[in-house]
Amino acid sequence: NGQVWREEQSGTLPVIEEGVPDFNPMGCQKGASWSQSLYGPDRIFYPLKRAGERGEGKWTRISWDQAYTEIAETLVDTIETEGSQSIVHEGGPEPAAGVALSRFMSAIGGHSYDGHASFNDFSSGLHLTFGKFSPVSSADDWFKSELVLIWHMNCSRASRSTTSSRRRGTTGPRW
Repeated sequence: NGQVWREEQSGTLPVIEEGVPDFNPMGCQKGASWSQSLYGPDRIFYPLKRAGERGEGKWTRISWDQAYTEIAETLVDTIETEGSQSIVHEGGPEPAAGVALSRFMSAIGGHSYDGHASFNDFSSGLHLTFGKFSPVSSADDWFKSELVLIWHMNCSRASRSTTSSRRRGTTGPRW
């Protein structure tokens, strides 16, 4: 019926480390902002093609057939000139599409990566493999940092740890 539901649990959790906000249990910031994307006035319903210089924000509407044709032609050209291993799909939270895209990448000789780093605070598979949720550090280290360099995600919709560290005064390239 178009409604977005919200559930809040009452209760107080013990403090794990003084001065560092606990990032669990909590909702993903992407989930919290999903309704803005879903119902926002800037939602895109059809393919757009850049009409001006990169960064100008000029777009023109194109048909689905034109979009599919241009994507396919560019994919074939890239494989012919750069090799199939130059095509990379970084997985996301969409399991069904992720399986199909991984199979497609395998069929063309491309690469498909696990995209948990792009959308999760942690991955349970990392805990099973390495004995902790992150093989290098935990998200609360972001809160303690003076500088955080994020290469691959949208900071405005990233993890709670990113937002908490920014509020504490951590700097970054666009903060």
